[in-house]
Amino acid sequence: RVEQGQLLLQLWNDDQKARVKEAKAQLAAARLNVEEVCHSAARDQRDLKRAQTLFGKSVISDDALDVAQTKADISGHSCERAGVQADIAETEVSLQQSLLDQTLLKAPFSGIVAEINGELGEFVTPSPPGIITPPAVDLIADDCLYVRAPIDEVDAAAIAVGMDVRITLDAFRGQAFTGVVTRIAPYVQDYEKQARTV
Repeated sequence: RVEQGQLLLQLWNDDQKARVKEAKAQLAAARLNVEEVCHSAARDQRDLKRAQTLFGKSVISDDALDVAQTKADISGHSCERAGVQADIAETEVSLQQSLLDQTLLKAPFSGIVAEINGELGEFVTPSPPGIITPPAVDLIADDCLYVRAPIDEVDAAAIAVGMDVRITLDAFRGQAFTGVVTRIAPYVQDYEKQARTV
């Protein structure tokens, strides 16, 4: 029995784990860079305000004020650029984590593992188009079971989606289970010779 979200199978992913670690380190470096550059930009803004005050008192020249203004503008843009680079690094972490998550097969719902089609260290490849291969893990949700019942032609017209049904099984003699018709196949099959069922 497994619970929803439980890890069922993990593909070899040491390389992808390293990429996630590298992306996280680059993000940490980018955030430190933002802190450093933006502190410098804040200092340049303070220097600009002091220069504007001194210029108002005719203590410094136009050129000195222009230098302070230019320096504050450039460092402000550098702060913004560092912030964008940190956002890019954060997106890279998300991307690499997403690629790592693709190597993990987790239970999409709670249920019972009926069969495992694989061995430790075995190579697996995706199914080619049109060729069905068995699933890596056969997981059955036992909280809601579906019954497929063949219906004879004479009874088929009386069946409708949403109809309540009573189900009996040879394995549970004397017990009846309730259910609801959820689907009627739009075709017939020949389970036995000269007998076509829906």
